[in-house]
Amino acid sequence: MCPRMHHMDIEKQLQPYTTKQRLARFFETRRFHYMIIGIVFTDLSLLLVGLVLAIYGTRETLLANFILFLFSWIFPTIFLTETALKVWVAGGPKKYFNTSIKKWDFGILIFSVVSDIALYVLLMEHASATATLVIIFRLWKIIRLFHVYAHMVQIKNDKIREQIEARNMELEHELARLKEENMKLRSELEICH
Repeated sequence: MCPRMHHMDIEKQLQPYTTKQRLARFFETRRFHYMIIGIVFTDLSLLLVGLVLAIYGTRETLLANFILFLFSWIFPTIFLTETALKVWVAGGPKKYFNTSIKKWDFGILIFSVVSDIALYVLLMEHASATATLVIIFRLWKIIRLFHVYAHMVQIKNDKIREQIEARNMELEHELARLKEENMKLRSELEICH
C-alpha cells in the first residue's frame, strides 16, 4: 500500500461521524430499544387507564378520558418521528422498508393514527356511544408491543448473522492462506526429492 493511500485511510477514520451515522448507530443500541419499549409501556399504561375510565367511568370521568386520549397523541408523534428519521438514515423508503416487519410496524402505526383521528371525531359527536369503539381501536396499539419484541429479536439475529459472516470471511482468508502455504510446501518438497 502506498504511504499516501494509507495516510488518506487514517484521515478518513479520524473524521467525525455524520449525523446520519450517529443516528444509525444510536438506533442499533440497546439503550434506544429499551427507550422504545419504555415509551410503548407508558403508552399501554395510559391506554389501560383510559380503558378502565371508558368502561367504568361516569360522565365526570369523561373529561379525564378525553385528556388521556389527547395526551396519547404524544406517542404516535414519537413513533412517526422515529420512522421518518430511520427512513432518512437508510437513504429513502425503499431502503428502509426492506423487510415485512418494518412494513407491518408502519401499517400498525398508520392504522393507530387513523383510528385515533376517527375516534376523536366520534368522541366529539357521540361521546357516550364511543366507549366500545375506544376499547376496540385502542387495543390495536398493544400489537406494537409485540412488534417491539420482534424488532429486538431481529436486530439481535442481524448482529449474530453479521458476526457469523465476518468470522466466515476470516476463515475463508485463513483457508486461502493455508492453501497457498500448502502449495509452497509441496513445491519445496518436490524440489527436495
